[in-house]
Amino acid sequence: MSIRRSRSLRAATVGLLAALVAVPASAEAKTYVHNDPRGDMHEVSTSPWPPAPEQVNGDILRMRAWHTKSRIRVRLVFAELDPVPNSLIATNYRFFTSEGQGRGVQIIAGPRNRQGSGYMYRFSDGARVRCAMHRAFDYTQNVVVFGFSRRCISNPRWVRISASAKTDGLDQPTYADNAQRTGLEYSIHLNYSPRIRRG
Repeated sequence: MSIRRSRSLRAATVGLLAALVAVPASAEAKTYVHNDPRGDMHEVSTSPWPPAPEQVNGDILRMRAWHTKSRIRVRLVFAELDPVPNSLIATNYRFFTSEGQGRGVQIIAGPRNRQGSGYMYRFSDGARVRCAMHRAFDYTQNVVVFGFSRRCISNPRWVRISASAKTDGLDQPTYADNAQRTGLEYSIHLNYSPRIRRG
């Protein structure tokens, strides 16, 4: 092999490697992670919502959201997650998209339905949106994970997400926590993530 041809081959190889490094992996999700303080739950069955730092069940510690080219997925980690008798745990999510669409998701679990049931709805009129959603409750690790196809919200370029949790008992007060705020202030869903672009 001539010296000129060898140099050309090396240059082509280096150029190819550089191009491979420069191209992002299309399957890699764009993510958003937020850590929430422990002990920042509030009682929402009375007004003005008093802090309830002694409450552990339903206290969100960490939120992680993925936005891939095909799906949106959210994972919440709790200090404790347990649908005790005569109570429900509800996780609530809101999505605002690059197309200006607003969608909400509520997932509720209880002692007789530990894997929960959920639905998606439109902000504008509260009407339910048909969307197949995956959900999983891990009571050992205190984690809730759910996800759905981007087609449920028209394949947006980016989404902004808000998440909260609420424990509601028949014979006890109702407590809530916002995944992105220390305390609740005016609204549980006052805060949204930055734009999470499609991976």
